[in-house]
Amino acid sequence: ITDEELKGLAEADPKKVIFTLNSLKFEKPKGQVWIHLIAAFFDSLFWMSPKDLNRFDFIICNTDYWVKNCFRYYEVRGDLQKTDPLYEEVQKKFIPLGSPQYDHFKLCKREEYLRKISLSENSNVVTLFAIEGMISYWFQRIFLVPSLWRRLLYILSMPFSYPHIFTRVGLKKLPLMTWRSLRDRFLYLKEAFKSKSELDVLSATKAFSKNNQAQLIFKYRRKNPQKKHQKHIADHEIFEDTEYYPYTSAQTIVASKLMVTFNSSAVAEGVFAGIPVINLVTERGKFFAQEQYDLLFPWPAQRYGFAEDAIFYAPEVYGIFNYPGVVWAMTVNEFVSRMSTLSLSDFKVDQQMRQDYIKKFLAPEADGYSSKRIIDFIIHKFSDINSSL
Repeated sequence: ITDEELKGLAEADPKKVIFTLNSLKFEKPKGQVWIHLIAAFFDSLFWMSPKDLNRFDFIICNTDYWVKNCFRYYEVRGDLQKTDPLYEEVQKKFIPLGSPQYDHFKLCKREEYLRKISLSENSNVVTLFAIEGMISYWFQRIFLVPSLWRRLLYILSMPFSYPHIFTRVGLKKLPLMTWRSLRDRFLYLKEAFKSKSELDVLSATKAFSKNNQAQLIFKYRRKNPQKKHQKHIADHEIFEDTEYYPYTSAQTIVASKLMVTFNSSAVAEGVFAGIPVINLVTERGKFFAQEQYDLLFPWPAQRYGFAEDAIFYAPEVYGIFNYPGVVWAMTVNEFVSRMSTLSLSDFKVDQQMRQDYIKKFLAPEADGYSSKRIIDFIIHKFSDINSSL
C-alpha cells in the first residue's frame, strides 16, 4: 500500500487503528491510534528519527532489551540524549511483544522440508549462509580474494583498488587516499599473507559436512551474483524464498543440525529454532569497520555505522552474535583451522541458555505466539477507540 492510499484510509475513518512498519508522513486524524512495529531488532531506527517515532501512539519491539538499546543507538548516533524530554516521552510508548518473524518456526516441520529436497528424515544437514555485506578493504580485497598474487596486486595498485574509489569515494579524495595508502600498503601486506579467504571458509565447511555425513546447503541472495569459487561447493543451493508461511529459509534452518553465519540476523532465527549456530567474526573487526566508515561515509553519516556496531554487531559475550551454549563465535582463521577437528556432537544447544537468549533478544516467551500478542493488543486498542467515540 502506498503512502497516499494509507493516508486516504486513515482520513476516511478516524476509528481505524493504523499498524505499520513504515514511517507516516501525513497528519494523524484526531482520535486515531497509530502503532509501529520495529522489524529486525531495530531496523526502523535507521531511517526514522526520534521525532518520527514519537508520532506513533505505541511502538512494538521484541523485548525490554530493545527498549533500552534503541535509545542507546540514538545516543551513540547523536540524535537524542537522556536529558532531552523526548527521550522519556518516546520510551514510554515502547511495548515489548516479540516479532512475527519468529512465529514461522512453529509452522515448520523438519521431515517435510527434507522430503522436498529428497533427503530422509534422519539426514544430517549443515546450512551456510552466504557471507556478505561489508564494504571494507579487508572484506573486498582480502577475504573475498583467494589468490595471494591478486591480493598483492590490489595492494600495489592502491589507492585505485579501494572499494568504490570512483563511484562513492570520489576522485576529489584521491590525494587523501594516496596519502592513506602509504600506511595501508604495510597494514594489508600482513593481512594478505595471514588472513583466510571465503574460499577457505567454504572448503572447511564442506570438509566438516563430509566428515559428519551431512548434506551442505548454501543460502545465497539472488541480488548478489554467485562468485566462481562459490559454485559446486554445496549439495543444495537456495537463492531466494520460494515459499511463505513458513518461508523457505525458516524451513531450511529447522532442517539443519548446524548453521554457519557471518553476523547475519539468521543467527537469531537459528537460536529460536533450537539450532546450534557458529558465527564468524573478523579478528580485527572493529578496525575494519572503522576503516569502512572513514573511507565511504562523510561525517556525520559515519555515526550511524558506529552506532550500529556498538548496539547490534558488538562481539561481547552474551551479545546477539556470541552467546555460550547457543551461538559459538569464531574468527575466520580459527574456524578454518578448527573445523577439521570438530563434529556435530561438539555443538549441542543448552536449552536454558536458549531460553535466556530468546527472552533477552527475541520475544517475551519462546512460544511462537508473538503475532497473537500483537493482534490482541491492536484489538484491545481498537476497542478503546470505539468506546471513546
